[in-house]
This record gives sequence, structure tokens and C-alpha cells, in this order.
Amino acid sequence: MGGESKPCVRGDWDGCTPIPGVTKVDVHGLGDVSVPQNQPDVLDVVEEIFCRQVPGARYLGAAEFIDSKLVLLGGIGNDSTHIHRDVWIRDEVSPQAFIKAKPLSRSPQSQFF
Repeated sequence: MGGESKPCVRGDWDGCTPIPGVTKVDVHGLGDVSVPQNQPDVLDVVEEIFCRQVPGARYLGAAEFIDSKLVLLGGIGNDSTHIHRDVWIRDEVSPQAFIKAKPLSRSPQSQFF
């Protein structure tokens, strides 16, 4: 493989971090991999997707504060042809998961209760 690429000598390269002056690296087992020239800040996008979803702009909707949570019902979008038929509940408490049971280490067991 190779050609114009540099061999990947940095075993700790994550595949996302720019390497100054290098456009491609020859990764063992993969071949030529393009090196990004900039590293975008995706934190805001990831938070919007996974942690904080935001309802679209609307008017003539209904809202109520119930059990310390904001509940938003429906409404009309920016153009009067888009009607929101949805319900949003905003809770400031982050969700958590607790594992009560798990298989033993290196167990072939795939289901557990």
C-alpha cells in the first residue's frame, strides 16, 4: 500500500486527531487512511442528540409545570402549514442506569436477570 502515505508509527493515534503535514497514513491492516486536517468540536452536537433534545420553534402551543417538570403540548410551527402534534417533557435530572446483576467475568452467558 503506501505510495504517498506515511507509515503509521504512532500507536496512540486515534484516527481523528490531525497530524501536521500529513494527509494519509498507512495503517497496518487497513491501508491508507485519510488524516483529518482539522478537529471539529462536536460536543455541542453530541449533547443535543443524546442528552438534550429541544422542541422546534412554535406558537399557540400549551405548556404546564407538573411535578417539577415542564410539559409542552403541540403548537404551530414557524410557517402556518406545520402543526406540531407532540408532547415534550423537560426534566433537569440526568437519567441513570444501575446494574443489579451481571454475569461472571469472562462468562459465555449472554443473558442474565
